[in-house]
Amino acid sequence: RKRYVLKGLEEHKAFNEVALHHNFRKNLSDNVFHIVNYVFSEILNNSIEHSRSKICGIEIVLDQYNCAFTIRDYGIGIFYSIYTNFDLSDETSAIGELIKGKTTTMRERHSGEGVFFSSKSGDTVTFRSHKINLTFDNIKKDVFVEENMLHPVFFHL
Repeated sequence: RKRYVLKGLEEHKAFNEVALHHNFRKNLSDNVFHIVNYVFSEILNNSIEHSRSKICGIEIVLDQYNCAFTIRDYGIGIFYSIYTNFDLSDETSAIGELIKGKTTTMRERHSGEGVFFSSKSGDTVTFRSHKINLTFDNIKKDVFVEENMLHPVFFHL
């Protein structure tokens, strides 16, 4: 687990550091490497640009069967950000906006597709924000919503 200061952090540099440390080029097939690079960069970019957090923690789990990572920031939360920017009734209402895709709070800089495509990329992808866990189970082709008290993003391939 490593902590990063978000101010001035460039997601591609953080990914390169993580990839080198875990020897992704050797331990992942080429297509998996590119998927992990894309999703890692999109989710870290979300933390950098939207969370208002000062730091984030990144944890990687890599073995012969699994590649998973967690990016945890300590910011306002993805659902809170959508809820306030779209003037929704509550954070739970933001789930629908996120699931349908193309939801962004910075239209001038983002298409809103990064989180949407990231949610489709792993076996399971979980977004945690305040009390909400939103899990995309792409094996079961289902989406689950639970309540919790943490807010990292988990990606498992």
